Amino acid sequence: MATYRGYQTVEESSGKFDEFILKLRKRGDLSLPPERELGELIGCSRNTLRKLLEIKETQGIIIKGQNGRTLSLETLTNRKLLGRFSFVAEGASMVGNPAWAKLWHRLQQKAEAAGICAELVLVPYELKNIDWNSFENSLSDVIIVTTLKRDVINFLLALNGKTLITTEEHYRGKIENIIALDNFKAGELAAQTLAAHGYKKPAMICDLLFHDGQPYTQYVKRIEGFKKGCADSGLYFDEHSLLIVEGSKVKLMVGIAKRGMELVQKGFDSVFLHTDVDLGFLMEGIASEGAKVPEDIGVITLNSFDKAVSSEPAVSSVAHGTEPMSDKIVEKLRELFTGAYPEFGEILVTPGLHEGSTLK
Repeated sequence: MATYRGYQTVEESSGKFDEFILKLRKRGDLSLPPERELGELIGCSRNTLRKLLEIKETQGIIIKGQNGRTLSLETLTNRKLLGRFSFVAEGASMVGNPAWAKLWHRLQQKAEAAGICAELVLVPYELKNIDWNSFENSLSDVIIVTTLKRDVINFLLALNGKTLITTEEHYRGKIENIIALDNFKAGELAAQTLAAHGYKKPAMICDLLFHDGQPYTQYVKRIEGFKKGCADSGLYFDEHSLLIVEGSKVKLMVGIAKRGMELVQKGFDSVFLHTDVDLGFLMEGIASEGAKVPEDIGVITLNSFDKAVSSEPAVSSVAHGTEPMSDKIVEKLRELFTGAYPEFGEILVTPGLHEGSTLK
C-alpha cells in the first residue's frame, strides 16, 4: 500500500510535480508512471493527485491516452505545437501490420521533429472488443487511416469535424485525402528492372485478396503495372504468366511454394512476387526443383515487411515507400495545421528500388 509523507495541498504537490516533469524532460521521457507510483514519488494522496492531473491535463501539460498518461510534445520540447494527429491501425500492444509499423515509426519521428504530435490509436482485431465511445474520444481532429475493417472505416467517415488521410489506395472514393505508394508504378518498375537485367519471360505471383468484398486495390494495381511494364519492355507475359494464390495464411504459404516450383517446371526465367510476406516459401519452392537464384530464376518482390532487404543475401525489391510517404504526410500536415490546404486530394509516391542479389 502507498505510504505518503504527510498532508500536502494541491499547490505544494504541483510544485513537486513540476520538478518531476523537469526530470522527465531532461531524460527525454514522455511516459508518466501509474497513479499509485506517481503519488508516492510526489508524496500526495490519491485524491490530491487526481485533482492535480486534471489541472495539468486542462493546461495541456500532460495527455491521457489509451496506454496511460504522457507529457505533451509541447511540454517535452518547450516549444509551440503545430497540431496533433492520430495514426489508426489494427494491433494489440503495437501496430500489427509490419508495413504500417515501419511507417508509424518513421512518421512519429519526423512529425515530432516538425513540432507535430503523433498519437497511436490501436484498433483490436476483434471488433467485439472495441469500446466505440472510448475509441472516438481517443481520436484527434486529424486522423491517418491505414488498413482497417469496414465497420471501423464507416465509423470514422461518420464522425463530424474530422479530417481523414489514408495510406491506402483501396479507400479511393471513400476518403478524399490519400498519400500512398503508387502501386501501379511499383509493378511497372519491377518489370522494367527484370528487363534491364536481361530477363525475357517473367511470371507474377499474386494473392487473390479481397478487402471489404472488393479485390484489394494495391495488388490489382501492381498486376496492372507489371503487365504494362512487361509490354513496354518487350517481355513475354500472357494470361498464363499470372500465377494466383489464395486462401488462408497456411494455404497461401503452401500455394506460393507450389508456384515457385511451377516457375521452373514451365520455363519462366524470372518472377515478381507481389509482396515479401511469404518470400521464404517462394525461395524454397524454387530450390526444391533444383533451380538456383539468380542463375536460373531471377526474383524481385515488394519490400513490404523488410523480409527482402533483411534476407541473406538481400532479395532485389521495389521499395515500400516508407521514407517518401512519411515525408509527404508531414509536409501536408504542416500545411493543414497552418491553414494553407485543408484538403489536398490524392498523392501517390513513386517507389524506389533495393538492388539486392537475386537478379543476374
